[in-house]
Amino acid sequence: MNFHHPYHFVPVEPPSGNVSRSAFENGAPTHVTHGRYAPDTWSGRIVCRLETVSPMFIGSTRHEEDDKPVKVKVDNYTLAGQIAIPASSLRGTLSSIAEAASDSAMRVFDSKAHYSVRKPMEPEHVLSAIGVVLGDKASGFQLQPLCIPTLRADRDGFAALPKPFWSLFPEPNLKVYVGDSRSIRRDSFPFRTFDMAKPEWFALPLETRKWLPGYRLADDRFQYRKPVSTRGYVLGQTPLEGAADPVPIEEAKRLDEDRRRTWKPGVMRVLGCWGNREAEIPPGKKHEVFLPWPERPDWPVVEIPGSVVDEFHELCAARMEASLKAHERDPRKNPLLPFEPRDTRPGRESKSTPKAQRLILLKKGDLVYFGVDERGTINEISFSAIWRKTVRNGTDSAKASEFFPAELSPFSHTRGTVSPAELLFGFVEDVKGRPAPPPPAKPRQALALASRVRTSAALPSGPVRLLDEVTLKVLDAPKPPCPSLYFKPRGNPNGEFIPKMKLDARLHEAQGRKFYLHQPPQTEPWRSVSKKAGPDAKEVNKDQQCRINPIAAGQSFYFHLDFDNLSDAEIGLLLYSLSPSERFLHKIGMGKGIGLGSVRISPMALLRVDRARRYTPEGLAGPRYHQALLAPAALAHWDGPYAAEKLAASSAPASDLLPIRDAFRNGMNPNIRQAIELIGDPANVKAPVLPPLIQGQTDPELETFKWFVANETGLVDRAADREIPAQKQFLRPLVNRRDLPVFIQPAWMPRRRR
Repeated sequence: MNFHHPYHFVPVEPPSGNVSRSAFENGAPTHVTHGRYAPDTWSGRIVCRLETVSPMFIGSTRHEEDDKPVKVKVDNYTLAGQIAIPASSLRGTLSSIAEAASDSAMRVFDSKAHYSVRKPMEPEHVLSAIGVVLGDKASGFQLQPLCIPTLRADRDGFAALPKPFWSLFPEPNLKVYVGDSRSIRRDSFPFRTFDMAKPEWFALPLETRKWLPGYRLADDRFQYRKPVSTRGYVLGQTPLEGAADPVPIEEAKRLDEDRRRTWKPGVMRVLGCWGNREAEIPPGKKHEVFLPWPERPDWPVVEIPGSVVDEFHELCAARMEASLKAHERDPRKNPLLPFEPRDTRPGRESKSTPKAQRLILLKKGDLVYFGVDERGTINEISFSAIWRKTVRNGTDSAKASEFFPAELSPFSHTRGTVSPAELLFGFVEDVKGRPAPPPPAKPRQALALASRVRTSAALPSGPVRLLDEVTLKVLDAPKPPCPSLYFKPRGNPNGEFIPKMKLDARLHEAQGRKFYLHQPPQTEPWRSVSKKAGPDAKEVNKDQQCRINPIAAGQSFYFHLDFDNLSDAEIGLLLYSLSPSERFLHKIGMGKGIGLGSVRISPMALLRVDRARRYTPEGLAGPRYHQALLAPAALAHWDGPYAAEKLAASSAPASDLLPIRDAFRNGMNPNIRQAIELIGDPANVKAPVLPPLIQGQTDPELETFKWFVANETGLVDRAADREIPAQKQFLRPLVNRRDLPVFIQPAWMPRRRR
């Protein structure tokens, strides 16, 4: 089945209407000011009608009702006791269109964020070597390798250590798996992770091994190997006969000399799968690990480059930030990410611990997985074998801003121009990272401009009808960087599939600015339909859902925009942001990606104030508005508040406001205009609007990752002997297109014979 993705992107182009920073600082353009009324500019008020085309919801107070299956209830936003639409929501909706239409900077965008992608499970991407961190931040971190990585065996049973690891492992030190799928999920599990401040040493009887020439390892009966296809992988080792779990090293020391000779000292590394972690740990995890400690005095210790430590900290901070809100809402069910080995950072999950102290920072004694480059230099460390990879710009980690033209980032000291939407809606310079001037000069004040457009809240024209209470679908969607959706190759306007491990800011750029498609409201796509079926079926996390009473379709609201000192181009941009075309619908409020929030905004009247004449004796005694520009048939449909403005519109000299909008519209970048109006017109939606699913997935709230796995690497259901080959679909850019692209739901197919 074909389907549309819930959102698409308006392309970005090299900015063309910006004002240089120096010119702005010196007072140009001269009409961009709050200190006086500039001649030959537009000042006044635009009165608008907003009609809900689909149900809509904007929340305020959030509270919990413990007696309901879905505890969280969110109340509707109200103003002076009546249902309303807040000015902030309207301003955000309009300014996003204005920014896109004028190809302006993104005033709300975390341009300094670092992207990362979850690694696939292919062996070449999995970290399996383990080491212990030594040193500290001041002197520099080092790593002592402990256990070799997983080795792939050849057809003769020999397993070779990859050459980059040769200098790190003089002997084949193999890890030992401890516990089972049940015991490691109980807080009574008898082991805890090694703490260098209070070290606990254990011992196990283990086979002594030496490398064969070429750093090869012959098979023996105490190796733990896993067969895959016609070959196998050396994962670790098993203790000698008669041994079970590790014992405290003091017990081993009490054995007779012959038996003691085979016992090797080591430490435990315990992720800790109980408590609030249990639901998050993959069910395939069945063991914790015992790590034999190297006894040779010449065992190598190597440097951990500072860039590797910085990348580790960036990933940890990003994962914590993403999980923090859910954790603070209910720490019993929502653990704080990322998972460090259990009990190595006591108090991290306590609400009383300051946020800065909850960040994971590398410390001496940490047991980490690590990887090396072709020279044997440490190039990656993590707390898990399959974690995340930082998206790069060549050799450095890439910031989100590096995928966009530099002048589209929020205003900062690195920007050389000010964009049209910033001149219209205002901005504040981000001074973080700005170099300090040499003494005795004082730091320069941040550059800022208040908005020359002021938005009111939207009030209803009469009683507002609310729908019955409904539980919303889980508001979840693939977030950037998701390359198959968010990015395209540089210089390729038509786009192509980008594997997530290949995303690089040197080679790829952002598709543009995200906007949501409209959906047929008759199907109630926002309603949760997830139901647990069968004893082993998964169930949606109720903590991710909420109950609301949406505003019904067909409800009317009115609001106004007051503005001063706008040029002809700026008033045209403002009118375009209100109504880009006659069939255009905006999206506003909560649940935009699941079908809520489609509204039609209709400018009723532009009421102009001649500021110069207003302060003359004649102007003070005359009407406030000296000119009215009306939309076609506006007075006939004006059924709400703003009686004084309606009277002024009917009595002042009137003309049509659409030509002002169209003058701006006709001068827009054609690719940008086409994309905005293609996305905003519901008539262009020719297929169901769905989150990406594979055929047979009946619940759009569970296992939404499956489509993305099937798309990039393929899926195999070995139990049912069926597979989905990799699809490699991508979201096609809206350049030179007259229709919205569609995706195909992958279908299960019989598994190919190998």
